[in-house]
Amino acid sequence: MNYSLSVTQNDVYDMHCEKKMHFNVKNVHSCIENRLEKDALGFFNEKFKHASNYSIVERNSLFTSDVRIKESTSIPLFSLYFILNGTNGYQFTNNDTVIRYGTNNIWSFAPEEERCIISRKNEKSSSIGILFHKTYIEELVNRYPQLLEHFYCRHKNGESFRVNKQCHMTTPEMYQVISQIKNASLMGQASEIYTEAKILELLALQIDSRGNNHDSKPCNHCKTIDDVEKIKEAKHILVNNLNEPPSILDLSRQVGINENKLKYGFKELFNHTIYGYLFDFKMNRASSLLLDSNKTILDIAFECGYGDASHFTKAFKRKHGVSPRVFRNKNK
Repeated sequence: MNYSLSVTQNDVYDMHCEKKMHFNVKNVHSCIENRLEKDALGFFNEKFKHASNYSIVERNSLFTSDVRIKESTSIPLFSLYFILNGTNGYQFTNNDTVIRYGTNNIWSFAPEEERCIISRKNEKSSSIGILFHKTYIEELVNRYPQLLEHFYCRHKNGESFRVNKQCHMTTPEMYQVISQIKNASLMGQASEIYTEAKILELLALQIDSRGNNHDSKPCNHCKTIDDVEKIKEAKHILVNNLNEPPSILDLSRQVGINENKLKYGFKELFNHTIYGYLFDFKMNRASSLLLDSNKTILDIAFECGYGDASHFTKAFKRKHGVSPRVFRNKNK
């Protein structure tokens, strides 16, 4: 597979500041890493892991200017895509969208089509993409035609699209699986088969999320699509206010739904109490920051909504059985 990428300053009057990468992926067990750092554009790191049935691309960046990241490949791509930090604009064909941290989607890209990610100045961004190889996605379609055949037909016809019109929130369960994929090397010789199992689990969670986002799920408390959308809005408010989460009463008033309907409807939709969901979201975000950043324990505590490191450490230990420091040292 031929793969090319360029990072360019986002200024139509000044396009001379450009860095380009181009390489071939031939070895089915290769890990390629590209870096742009300490230059006029800031920092960009891309890690590309290639296995027999899938490829994993991890990106981290922090630019000193607004930039455009242009990329293209020689073959069609079908991928799972998760924004873990930052906010990116995405442009391809006639599709323009803004992708915010904590969201995900399933994407199809036509071969040779140039795609453009717009990354904002001084905003740290990180993402992970999982690309399915052609023979593997065909195998999965043959095994699960009802789930995948419609999307694959569009993909096979060379169409570029995102499966979900709106990107969906990444659940605590998804964050946990992503963390397990990133740390699959701990499984030794079984790491590839372990990773593949976790990728399928992640795909299943995304498909399940898509179903929940398009159907008015038959619930005792969520009787209409409007009820479901209000409860989803409440979840969005909750995870975007980690430092000062609203009370259930305030949350119900913000989305315009009865307090009891919010509590019981949330449980029906997400199989979690409101604050149980928030706790798991914080802990999975903390796990990701511990493994994928050099931030101090105190900084991570603040970012996950805790006023001091001791409260954060107690909460983390209750969830994971070890302190944040031990977790980081053990898994990095």
